Formats: sequence, C-alpha cells, structure tokens
Amino acid sequence: MSKIINNLRQTEEALRKTQDELELRVAERTSELVRVNAELRNEIKERKKAEEALQEREEMYRLLTETSPDALSIAGPTGNIVMVNERALATYGHCTDEDVVGKSIFKWVSEEYLEIALNAFEDVIRSGFVKDVELELIRKDGTRFWGSVNASLIRDPSGQPRLIIIVTRDITEWKKMQESC
Repeated sequence: MSKIINNLRQTEEALRKTQDELELRVAERTSELVRVNAELRNEIKERKKAEEALQEREEMYRLLTETSPDALSIAGPTGNIVMVNERALATYGHCTDEDVVGKSIFKWVSEEYLEIALNAFEDVIRSGFVKDVELELIRKDGTRFWGSVNASLIRDPSGQPRLIIIVTRDITEWKKMQESC
C-alpha cells in the first residue's frame, strides 16, 4: 500500500511538474504572441499612415494637374502620350483623352519645328530636362500657336527613361508683343 501511495505521490509530482512546465511554456508563448501582435498593430498603423500620405499626395497632384494654367502632358520614352490635363486638351483643341492618348506628342509640332522638338526630346532623355524651348505648335483644327515647352524625365528604378512630363505654355500673345516692339 505504501508503494501505491508512493507511486501516486510520484505521479502527482510528475504531473505538477509537467503542468508547471506547460504553464511556463504557455506564458512564454502568450508573451511572444502579445509582442508579435503589438508589432503587427504598429505595422498596420504605419501602413495606414503611409497609405493616407500617398492618397494625400495623389490628391495634391491631381488638383495641381487639374488647376494648372498650363498644358500638362505625360509621354512615354518613345514620345507617345500617356496622359494630358484638361488645359492640354483645350490648348490643342481636343475634347477627350481618347483623342490623344497613345498618339505621338510630335503630332502637335509644326513641320518647320519638328527637328527642334526631336532634339529637345533627345536632350530630355539624355540630361533629364529641357527648359523654355520655343516651338510652333498645331491645334487639332490646324491653327498654329507658339508654345514655350519645359520637360522633365522620370526614370524607373533601374535608371531607364520611364515618363516625360511636358509643360507647355501658350506664348502666342507674348511673341506678337515681341515682334511689334
């Protein structure tokens, strides 16, 4: 009988020891899960902040593009139009993006100034920007006007040309004033 009681005590002691070890493991694991959960919450907060900042910047750029008094065009490295703002559509006499997206930016340049425009485009690809290039430009209806063009290059992460942002200001009135002086 004492042997049975002794075995029971040893079994109880072993069970208590196992239970204590399990409780310690559970406490350690719970602590680890609490820490990881806190890290995840911080990551989620940071991601939300980054998303909000990105949305704010996108809204700012959208408003800047929509309210610009100048014609803004974005072209790919081959010169095909990717995007234009409303002012660009109005300046060049088009009604919708579909009229111009995918077409060459050079369709807006008069034949007499095409070589200057092509050289300026190559300068943008090479140096990253051009400033105050005066070109004779053509509207959809064939009327001509003078534009002062500034352009900047955006490169992809590998350094290859990705997009060209082109800002065109109608300087026809200014050119007329210059000629009359």
